[in-house]
Amino acid sequence: MLEDAGPAELRDDPDLPATLRTAVDEANTAVSRAESIRRFRILPVDLTDQNGYLTPTRKVRRALVHKDFAADIEELYR
Repeated sequence: MLEDAGPAELRDDPDLPATLRTAVDEANTAVSRAESIRRFRILPVDLTDQNGYLTPTRKVRRALVHKDFAADIEELYR
């Protein structure tokens, strides 16, 4: 069941990118083109404080995310 699936399994779901694209397109209607999301990647893990990607106050530890997902980030700029 998809409800029990983890991020890695969901990342491979063929319907997920289209579902996310619909949500992104809807969110983009509320912002200017400069602020809009044009491209995105689905990461294989959740960003949580338990795995170190978030601080206890739920802020993203950007340096760690940049280090661990450098290839995904680089691909967004190609």
